[in-house]
Amino acid sequence: MNILSIGATAAISQATCLALAKEVPSSFYLIGRNVEKLEVLKKQLEAIRPGCVVAARSADLRNLESIPLLIEDAHAALGTIDAALIGHGTLLHRDECADDLGKLRQIVEENFTSEVVCVNQLLRVIERKGIIAVVTSVAGDAARPSSAMYSATKAALSRYLQGIRGTAWERGVRVIDVRPGWVDTPMTKNVKGKFWVVRPETVGRDISRAIVKRKPEVLYTPWFWRWIMGVIKLLPTALHKRMAK
Repeated sequence: MNILSIGATAAISQATCLALAKEVPSSFYLIGRNVEKLEVLKKQLEAIRPGCVVAARSADLRNLESIPLLIEDAHAALGTIDAALIGHGTLLHRDECADDLGKLRQIVEENFTSEVVCVNQLLRVIERKGIIAVVTSVAGDAARPSSAMYSATKAALSRYLQGIRGTAWERGVRVIDVRPGWVDTPMTKNVKGKFWVVRPETVGRDISRAIVKRKPEVLYTPWFWRWIMGVIKLLPTALHKRMAK
C-alpha cells in the first residue's frame, strides 16, 4: 500500500503510520513541518519495514499555493497513492482569536482551507479504490464555549467531506471522516476539562484498520465517542450553555 501522510508529524498521524507499517506492506511519503520529527518517524517506520519511506519532506502547509505541487510530487514518487491521511491542524482557544484577526484567519486556514485544498488535489491524482482519511474531531459535533472557533472549523470540514463524498464515490475513492475524542497529544496538553483521554496509539490503530478495511465513512475513535456525542447533541440548549468552559 502506497501511503501519503500530510501533517505526518502530528501525534495521531505518526501513530497511524506506525500502525499501518505493522499491519500491511507499505511505502510512505511523509509531509510535515518539523524536520527533526520527520527524521524520527522515518527511522521508526524503517525499523518496522526497512526502506519503506520513499521521502520525508518538510513543508509549511499554511502555504496553500504549494499544496498541489507537494501532492503531485508525492504521486510521482510513489507511482500511485493508495491511501492519503490528512492530519494537520491547530487548536486555538476563544481568547486567542476573539479579537485577533490574524489568529482567526490562521485557525480557519489551518483547520479547514488547507485540508480542502489537499482533498481537492488528491481527487485529481488518486486512483480507483483509493482512500482519503481526514482527521476532524468530535468537537465538530458539539462546541465547547472555550473552543467555539476550533469546533466550527471541524464542523465545516466534516460537512465538506460529507458533500464531496459523492464526487469521490463516482471516481471509486472512499473518503473517511475521522472524529477522535480527547487524545493525549501536545496540542491538548494544557486543555482543561478533558475526560476519557486516550493515547495516540489507540486512535492510530483505529484509523489504520479503517483505511485497510475501507470503512466506516465516519469513524469515531475510540468507538464510545459516537454514543457520547449522540447524548450531548440531545442536551437542551439551556443545559448546553452551562457546560464546562
